[in-house]
This record gives sequence, C-alpha cells and structure tokens, in this order.
Amino acid sequence: MRGRVKDNKKVNFWLAVAITIVFVVVGVFLIFHHEPWCDEANPWQIAKIINFGNLFEVTKYEPHSPLYPLFLAPFAQAGLPFITTNFLSLAIVSLAVFLLLWKSPFKWWQKIAIILSAGFFYYNSVFARDYSFIVLGVVLVGLTYAGRHEHPIRYILSLALLSQSHILAGGFVALLSIGFFVECIKAKKFTQMIVPAFILIGALALLLPAIFTTLHSHQIITPSLNGQYRMNLTEYMRSFNLVLFGLAMPITELSLLFIMIYFFARYPKIFLYSLFGFGFYFSVLFIAYNTTIMPHKPAIFILLITLAVWLTKSEQRRKRSILDRLTGKLELYKLISYYIPIGTFCFVPIILSVPHTISEAYYDMDSQYSYSKEVSDVLNSLENNAVILVGSDDTLTPAISFVPYLKGDRIIYDVVDDKPFDYMVWDSEAKTVDDSELDATILKFQDRPTYIIARFNACGNSMGEANIKGIWKEIGTFSPQNKAYDPAIRIYKIN
Repeated sequence: MRGRVKDNKKVNFWLAVAITIVFVVVGVFLIFHHEPWCDEANPWQIAKIINFGNLFEVTKYEPHSPLYPLFLAPFAQAGLPFITTNFLSLAIVSLAVFLLLWKSPFKWWQKIAIILSAGFFYYNSVFARDYSFIVLGVVLVGLTYAGRHEHPIRYILSLALLSQSHILAGGFVALLSIGFFVECIKAKKFTQMIVPAFILIGALALLLPAIFTTLHSHQIITPSLNGQYRMNLTEYMRSFNLVLFGLAMPITELSLLFIMIYFFARYPKIFLYSLFGFGFYFSVLFIAYNTTIMPHKPAIFILLITLAVWLTKSEQRRKRSILDRLTGKLELYKLISYYIPIGTFCFVPIILSVPHTISEAYYDMDSQYSYSKEVSDVLNSLENNAVILVGSDDTLTPAISFVPYLKGDRIIYDVVDDKPFDYMVWDSEAKTVDDSELDATILKFQDRPTYIIARFNACGNSMGEANIKGIWKEIGTFSPQNKAYDPAIRIYKIN
C-alpha cells in the first residue's frame, strides 16, 4: 500500500512537471508575439531608478506596492532587454502552476481548468505586471492554509505576498489575517501571534504609501470619483461578463450567488471570508475602476474563486445544513447531488473563462495588442540623435511603451514637464501644452532632427494636430488592436 502511494506521488510530480513545461513553452511563444503596452513598460522604467532611498517616492509614478519594481530592479539595472519582464512574470506564474498541479487537493480536470482560466493563462503570465504576484500568492495561501497553526510564518508570509499584489485582493487578505488571530486567541496561542503580527505590519507599512498615492492622484480612480462618465451597475456587470467570458450574460452574478449559498450551507467560515472578500473586490472595482474594464481585473475574480474553493478543502464540512433540510426531499436535487458533486458547480465561472481567454491569447498572437514594437521600429529608423516630442497625458500614456526599445541617442521628450520622458507619473490633473511651450521646445532642439507624436481619435484631434501649420510631414499612423489601452497616434517630422 505504501509503495502504491509513493508511486502515485511520483506520477503526480512528473505529470506536474510535464504540464508545467508545456505551459512555459506556450507562454514563451506568446511572449514573442506580444507587444507590451504602457502598464508593462512603466514598472520596468521605474525599476531602472528604484533603490531603498527612493522606495516610497516611486509610488507617485506607479501607484502599486513598490515590491514589484524592487523585484525587477536587479534585471532592469543590469541592462537586460525589456522582454525580460515578460519572462519574469511567466516564471512566477509557472512556479504557481507547478505547485498547484503537484500539491493542490483538486482533481486533475479541475487543475487543468484552473491553469487555462483567465486567472493563470495569458493575462497574468504573458503580460508583465505585478498581477503575477496574485497568482503565486493565491497558490501559496491555499497550500499553507491547512497548516496555518503548525507553520504560521509560512502562512502569514503567503498572505503578505498576496497583500502586495493588488488592492482588489485586500478583502480576502484582511479577513484571513483576522481569522488567523481570532483562532490563535481562542486557542490561547498568544506567542504564536507575535512574529505574524510584525510581518503583516511590515507588509502594510510597505503598502500604505501606494494606497494614499492612489487615492489622491491616480488618474484611473479620480475621474470616477469626480463624476465623469460612469456605468450603472447593470451596464458595468454586462461589460464585466463580456470581458471575462465573451458573453453578455449574468454568468458572474449567478455563479457567485450559487457559490455563496454553497459556502453558507456547508462552510460558514469560508462563507464569511468570501462575503467580505468578494464584497470588497466588487465595491472597489465598481467605485474606483468604473470607467474602463480591463481583463486583468476580472481575471482576479477567477483567482479569488479558486482561493475560496481551495480553502474549503481544509475546512470541516457541516454535517447537516439548512440547505440540506430544505432540498433533501427534492428528487432533482438528489439526482444532481448523486451524479455531480454540488461543489463542482463552483468551477463553472473558472471553466467558462477558458475559451475566451484562449481566444484573446490567439488574437494577441495574430495581431497587435498595442503598437509598441511597430512604433519603436519606426522611431529607431530615424536619425540616431532624433528627439521625439510628446506633450499631453493621452500621448504620454502610449509613449512610455516605446521608451524601453529606443536605441542610440534618440530620446522621447516631455514638453509639459520639460525633461526627457523616462517614466509615467500618474496624476489626476490633465497635462496639456500650448503653442508657446511647444515652440520653445522645438527651438531648444533646432540642431537635432525633431519629431512629434500626436494623438487622434474619431471624436477629434489632440495635442500636436492643433499646432500643425502646414510644414510638418506625417511619417506614420498607428492604431492598436485594443484602443482601451493605447490611443491611435500619428508621428510628424518637424525639422
């Protein structure tokens, strides 16, 4: 019997290795066909300048925990190419994939569904963002939850990592942390609380500056709070489902309702954690990110479902619940429960996210997600000492994705702040440039070949277009696949 168990563990290990290798190979292939966008380039640029002296200063440039730029810093400061950041995200998620396949309590079909879902595949493994920390954090919390009192430091370190990933995971981190300390108090294990408390205080101290900076200056949040265009809840959830599943059906709402009923009936503690965790997630999402729904944030929903279901594997189930009493006599309920374990329905949103995620990955491979590589090739074909001017937020945003690719003495120059454009500063105040500022900057670089990047869209023209006096020559027009991330732009030669 022992020999058979050992053989099963060995098979599981090598099967996990084989599937992880396939996951990595597919990820590498997608990375080479992916064009990074502004939110991937900015942390890489910040990582080139970050150090422990300016640790909290950089949260003004990237309103997330400084942990991710710190992680990138050794690679960025060593002069490695920009694509390194994509490979690092893939490495983090691949580690999480291996641990999930090898150690998680899920069935194998469930494991495959999870790693192909929006939470693991493509959005967080190919895109280079701190979202990859969420994936690893969720897996580590799931793995350490059952032994949280035997190995409390492992568990709390996992929660600390999850806390540094994204504020949308904050609800689960907060309740799981509180739950751990309440359990310690009930068991009178007071000494067990000391080190975990210091770890969480340190994680919070690292995170607080980013939270305050985000609330005061992040241009994604403030337009929503200032009363600019906002979607109502029905419109918002319709968009949420479209982005996550490719279907304008209430999949998220119905799935979450069923999952919460299931938790309430059988796992009251996980119900409490999930009630606050999902409540916090959707509240922050709807209030703070109302104007635009990018797929990475709905993908976090899939990760949180994975975590919540994983936690149930370590909790004792209620023997006889209210739901059992209400439905136990229904023949249909008995039939479904007999052939399909009721908990399997928790995987419905995970499974339904798989086809759309794969189709988005194929779309990225087959077209231009952004235009960073294409535009950068054009910029690098200009004179070696060319100066490329940008002068408003809507143009600075896409321009940051070109900066890591520039070669020679070419520079992108921020006209408003009157300095070379090395990284994006998120600011709630829109920046524009007038004719006098633009003319002064052009005069400053009159001895160098000078170009300007101007944004245009269907509604009208932005900075640069208004300053055309018949002497600028258009050298390129670029429009990305996903206009929610980067606007269409034109490049003009000035002198």
